Amino acid sequence: MIEIISTKALNFSTDLLVVPIFHGEKNIKILDKDLKSFLNGSIDLDFFQARFGKAILLDYSLIKSIKRIYLLYVGQKNELDPFALRASFYKLRKMTQEEKIEHLTVLLRDELISLLPEDQVIESIVEGLIFGEYSFKKYKTEQKEVHKIKKFAFIPPFGHQIKNLKQIEEYIEVATEATNFARDMINEPACTATPNYLAEEALKLKNFSNMTVEVWGKKELEKAKMGGVLAVGRGGEYEPHFVDIRYNPKGAKKHICIIGKGITFDSGGLDIKTSAGMLTMKIDMSGAASVLAVMQAIGKLQPKVRVTGIFAACENLVDSKSYKPGDVITMHSGKTVEITNTDAEGRLILADCISYANKLKPDVMLDIATLTGGAVVALGTQVTAVMTNNDTLAQTIIALGKETGESFWQLPLFKRYRAHIDSHIADMENTGPREASAIIGALFLYEFVDDSIAWMHLDIAGPAWAEDNCSYFPKGATGCPVRTLLRYIMRQE
Repeated sequence: MIEIISTKALNFSTDLLVVPIFHGEKNIKILDKDLKSFLNGSIDLDFFQARFGKAILLDYSLIKSIKRIYLLYVGQKNELDPFALRASFYKLRKMTQEEKIEHLTVLLRDELISLLPEDQVIESIVEGLIFGEYSFKKYKTEQKEVHKIKKFAFIPPFGHQIKNLKQIEEYIEVATEATNFARDMINEPACTATPNYLAEEALKLKNFSNMTVEVWGKKELEKAKMGGVLAVGRGGEYEPHFVDIRYNPKGAKKHICIIGKGITFDSGGLDIKTSAGMLTMKIDMSGAASVLAVMQAIGKLQPKVRVTGIFAACENLVDSKSYKPGDVITMHSGKTVEITNTDAEGRLILADCISYANKLKPDVMLDIATLTGGAVVALGTQVTAVMTNNDTLAQTIIALGKETGESFWQLPLFKRYRAHIDSHIADMENTGPREASAIIGALFLYEFVDDSIAWMHLDIAGPAWAEDNCSYFPKGATGCPVRTLLRYIMRQE
C-alpha cells in the first residue's frame, strides 16, 4: 500500500523515515524549516562515504512517533536516475532486513521530483525496497523470517499533489510480482524447472481474461516440422514443448510478439561444456521465463494491445539420440542448417519460433535469450545487447530501460558478417568465428525474420544472472528484462 502524507498533517507515526541526500551536501534540513515538530538544525555530512545505499541512523529523541530516521546517500545530484534510486533503497532494505519495518516513510525532497518525474521516483524507491526483501530460499531447511513492508508513505513538498497514485501503485505491484515470478522460475534447479514445468506454468495463464494458451508436444512439433526444436530436444530426458500464449482484447490496434529461449538445462550437447561452464546452465530458460512473467503481468493489467508470447522448451543433453556436429537439419521455415556446434542450440529453437511468429504478422517482434558469451565479453554482466532491423525500436527500448533501471546497448547488425555462417552443404551453419559472436548469433536469427516486421533480438546472457550482490539484486536470477518489456507493451495502447 502506498500513501501520501500531507505536510499540513504531519501527526503520523512510522517505523522508519528516510531522507535521501546527494553527494557533496554539507548540511541538510530534515524537513521544511516551518515544520517545528521535526528535528531542527543540520548535520555535518563530510564523513559520508560516496556509495549507493550508505546510510546514517540519526541520534535523536525529539519525535516519539518516528522510531528511526535514516539519511540515505543516492549519489551525485546531477547524475540522479531511476537506477541510482533503486540501488540505494535496495541496499538500505538489505541493511535493515532484520529490523521489523512494516511502515516506511520517504521524504520526497524538492531536489528529487525536480530532477525526475514523480511517478518514476516513487516507482524506483518502492521497487528497490521490494527487491531488497526478495530471496529464493525454497530449499533451505532453516527459514529466517523476512519482515515485509506493508505500507510505503511519501511526504511531498508543501502544496505538491501526486497524481494517479492508485495507477502507480497497481503498476508497481504487478511489475515487481512479475519480476520475482521470473526470478523464482530461473532460480529453480533444472530437475524441477523442466520443459513440462514451463508448459504447466503457461497453461495457468488461461485463467486471465482475453488470454488463450496452446501447448504442443513432440507429435505436434513433428507435424509442424519444427526441425530446430526437435533436433535440440532429441537427447533430453523430457520431450520438447512449444507454447503459444495469446492475449487479444477488444479494441486492440497494435500487436506485439515476444519470443523466449527455453533451454531448461544446457550441457552443450555433444560439444559439451566444461564443468564450470555448465554450473549455472539452468538459467538458459531465462528468455522463456521472461515471456511467462510478462504475459502474467499483461493478464493482470489488461491493456488494449494484442500480445502474443511464444517459446519452445527443451533440454540440450548428451545421449545416443543427441544431434551431432555435421548434421544437417531442416527448420520450420524450410531452410537447412549445418550443425557446426551443438552448444549453439538456442538460436535453433528461436529460429523455429520466429518463423512461426512471422505468420501471425505482428507489428513488433522481440526475442529474448541468454544466447552468447560474446555479449558478456562485449558489455559485461549488467547490460543487455540489442540488435535490430529497426533503429527506432532500439532507441525506444534503451530509453525505457533507463526508466526501469535496466541497461541496454545496441550492437550493429553488420550484414557483411553474414558470410561467416555460409555452409558448403546447407543454407547456413549454426555458428561462426568467436569474433563478433553476439552479432553473428543475431544475424543467424535475422535469416528467419520477415523483414516487414520490426524485430529486435535481446541477448541477456550477462544480466540474466548476478554472481554476487550487485545493483539491486542478490546473487541469482535478476528477472531482466521483464519490467522494460512490460513498460514497452503498456506504452503501445
